[in-house]
Amino acid sequence: MPHSSILSFSFKKEAWSFWAVTGLIFLLFLGVFEHVLYHVGETISYAQVIQDQQQTNALYSPKFFNVQKDYKILGIKARRPQILAMGTSRIMPMRQNHFSDGIVFYNAGVDASSSGEIDGMREMLQELKTEELPKVIIWGIDPWIFNPHYPPNLQSFKQQFLEGINRQAILRGLYDFYQFVDGRLKAYDLLVKEKKNWLKFLLGNDTQEAAGIGLNAKFFHTGFAVDGSFIYPSAQQDDVPKTALQWQEYLRDDRYRFASADRLDEAAMQKLYGFLQYCHERGIVVIGLLLPFRPDFFQALNQDASFAPFFKKFREEIPRAMRRFYFNCYDYSSPDSLDLSSASFIDNNHMKPAGFDKICRKIEKDWNGVTGIFLSSSKP
Repeated sequence: MPHSSILSFSFKKEAWSFWAVTGLIFLLFLGVFEHVLYHVGETISYAQVIQDQQQTNALYSPKFFNVQKDYKILGIKARRPQILAMGTSRIMPMRQNHFSDGIVFYNAGVDASSSGEIDGMREMLQELKTEELPKVIIWGIDPWIFNPHYPPNLQSFKQQFLEGINRQAILRGLYDFYQFVDGRLKAYDLLVKEKKNWLKFLLGNDTQEAAGIGLNAKFFHTGFAVDGSFIYPSAQQDDVPKTALQWQEYLRDDRYRFASADRLDEAAMQKLYGFLQYCHERGIVVIGLLLPFRPDFFQALNQDASFAPFFKKFREEIPRAMRRFYFNCYDYSSPDSLDLSSASFIDNNHMKPAGFDKICRKIEKDWNGVTGIFLSSSKP
């Protein structure tokens, strides 16, 4: 064999060995990261989460991943609720103990980033068989999803691009794979940087005090319960009310949800009509709730000259639209409508569970006769 051929063969062998070793090291690290994320409950399947929750009532809250609506779809299928709550994080504190023991309730609310707004709620229902559909939907309606300047309503190039991808199965699969890889790499990085001690959960020290699925659930005893509601950390501090000047600055900065507007977005209204028609045709009663804001923030929304006209139209037109389909919509935007104080709120947008008990007492007549079951007056 010529000398040059021997050198070439040797080089190729060394190169192959280098990449083989590199690949094995990569797979080793990948396996370690995946083992850790799975073992602490960050990456176990939603089906396994639902099964574990039904057996143990454990809370579910991963730290490095957003919970998608697919989790709630499986939760609905498993629980078969008569009454289903839908909406964003603002509805998530509503829970089973606000209803009598005879009613099966499930909270399908998810974070705004995962909800898909009205289209997302309809997608949830479309995934259900006829016998799995609820009799009543309690919908917490947020004003910003009807704001013409709310980013999902703007039909930006990015929005149109993503919608185009979703219409093509191959492109959607490639995009989902990209998101999966990107999410995993970010999770690995965050796991390395995590300052709290998660090693104890790998060493068999997952005590009852740290029971939960996902690191947030283990660390902070927070997360989604078996009824789909969200349990906030017991140690969470209430957000401190702000002055009118502070809220003016806040509203100027938060143009994602509270952009200047004087009308409701027509496309969003058409989605509303489509959703209500879909429910009406299937015999589902929809109860709309304009959920309350904390007193200081509610005052700011009504005083902000750029947002107040839109907020007023929202409170007028959404109940009117629901009445077209013979559905009730209750405007509890003002905390005074429920005799709520600042202490009744976690922050400016999110009401504590006790407020939902008041709401359930007020709207009980809407599902009486539909479910055939009354609320228990003995419930706290």
